[in-house]
Amino acid sequence: MQPTHRARGLASAGATAVLLMGLAVGSASAAVPARPAGPQNVCFERETCWVTANNVIYRASPGGTPLGQVHRGQGFDTVEYRDGWFRGNLWGGRANVWIYADYLDSTRP
Repeated sequence: MQPTHRARGLASAGATAVLLMGLAVGSASAAVPARPAGPQNVCFERETCWVTANNVIYRASPGGTPLGQVHRGQGFDTVEYRDGWFRGNLWGGRANVWIYADYLDSTRP
């Protein structure tokens, strides 16, 4: 059974949320948005991760200016994590670019 935690702000409604990797999911209706179903990508700082989709935009900063696109299977050496984004170096490509974490995984596709 997963550990439970009474979500702040939902305690008065009697709702309970399950915390999984820092994300609240559970029976709370509109107060806690649920992530889309499917596997969660896992990537860590200072390791090689892999792009998991095609036409993934890499940027100059988190959410900043688009610099180009990469495709599924592209290697990416991560250097830093910030607010859901990884900074790193594309294999055979640009250095110090940012890719949103949902498009990276530590397992090669």
